[in-house]
Order: sequence, then C-alpha cells, then structure tokens
Amino acid sequence: MGVIITLIAAFSAFAGAGGAQLATVISQFVSAVWIVSFLKSKRSVLYLKLVRPDKSLILKIAAWGIAPFVMQSTESLVTITFNTGLQHYGGDLYVGSMSILMSIMQLIVIPVNGITQGVQPIISYNYGAGNRMRVKETVIRLVSVCLLGTLILAGVAIFCPGIYASMFTNDAELVALTCRIMPIFFLGIAIFGIQAACQATFLALGQAKVSLFIATLRKIILLIPLALILPKFSGVKGIYIAEPVSDVISVIVTSVLCVITLKRIFSEMEDKS
Repeated sequence: MGVIITLIAAFSAFAGAGGAQLATVISQFVSAVWIVSFLKSKRSVLYLKLVRPDKSLILKIAAWGIAPFVMQSTESLVTITFNTGLQHYGGDLYVGSMSILMSIMQLIVIPVNGITQGVQPIISYNYGAGNRMRVKETVIRLVSVCLLGTLILAGVAIFCPGIYASMFTNDAELVALTCRIMPIFFLGIAIFGIQAACQATFLALGQAKVSLFIATLRKIILLIPLALILPKFSGVKGIYIAEPVSDVISVIVTSVLCVITLKRIFSEMEDKS
C-alpha cells in the first residue's frame, strides 16, 4: 500500500497541478478498496458483510450527521460572503487578511473539534447505560477543556497577533492589517469552546434537532446576514465584527439550550433508575 501511494505521489510530481489532483482521487480510491478488501478477509477481527438496509436506522444516522454536515458545507458560503464583501468595501489586501484569519481559525477550532469527537462516544455509552453522574461529569469536563483550549489559542491571537500573522506572510502591510483586525475577529472564538462542547453533547445524547438548529444559528442565521448588513453602517470593519457578534450570540443561545436540555434528560434518567 505504501509503495502504491509513493508511486502516485511521484506521478503527481511530474504531472503538475492536474496530476496532483488526479493523484488525490486515485489514492483515496485505492485506500478505500484496500480497506474494504481487508475487512472482508479472514485477517480482520470484524468481518464486513452486506446487510439489508434498515430505513429507520438510516434516517436516524442521517439526522445525527446532518448538523456536522451543515457546519462543514456552509464554510464555503461564509468564505464567499466574506471575500465578496471585503473586495467591495476594502480590496485585495483585506481579502488576503481574511484568508490568514480563516487559516488561523482552523488552528484554533480543529484541536477542539478533535476533543469533542473523541468524547462523544463516552457520553453516548454512559447515557445508554443510564449512568447519569458519569454523563454529567464528562460534559462538565468537556466544556471546561474546550473552553480552556479556545481561551488559550484565541488569547494568543488577541494579545499577540503578530505570532500568527507572521506565520503566513512576509508582507509588512498585510501583517499590519491582520494584526490590527485579529483581536476583534477572535473575541468570540475565545469562548467558542462552550458551543463546540455543547453541540457535541447534543449529538452524543441523540438531540439531532437541537444540534441542527445550533449548527445553522451561528453561520446561516447570524454570521452571513451580519456580514452583509454591518458593512453598510461601518464599512469594511463591519465584516470583521460580524464574526465575534455571531459567535457571542450563538454561544449564549447554545449554553441556555444545553442547560435546559441536560436538566430534562437528567430528570428522565433519574425517573428510569
């Protein structure tokens, strides 16, 4: 398998950008075929076989997965909205600063998302087992760790923006603009860990509708409209302000919903025990 991937990489090096794209597709296909073949072989502990689809189960899985899907799929829509507005109200330099800010945001958010994905099975398992105290303790720890993570990582962006900005460009003018905007842009991300933890909790507890609402609230209901409206009153700066405003509002709404939902679920678990 490693030899095949190496050969594909070598092919992409000679074929240029188009070859690199083709190599990506081929490597994913080869990996999928190899994994399926292994799971259907006698070497695998878990044997893969075809079963009759269960419509109700498929719909339930789709309902749980639609919230993460919405979060990921709307990234491009947010990027288009930001870049179009920045080009109109500011220019190329502002579009460049947003590219840097969005990259930095990934550095902050991805570690937190990794933590939430790792903890979800723990919450789900203990919820299914009826262990109310373990669910409660896990959720509290998850919120604490995620909040601490975003506070630290976003805190660097707020108080020492030059550390991040200089990682992406040597252009002095672009660095200066990015450093000036970054503290404002990441004010809301500093507490985003609360929303990430609560949303993961909703998914782990099977609260698909609430999770979907939270996923659409931050970007579709708040961020995109604010990015279109605020610049009409405060110019290009309004596009950057839209991010922290939507983050703070969504964190507040998510926190309230999480407290209400957990109280109801814990009460139901206590009645069953």
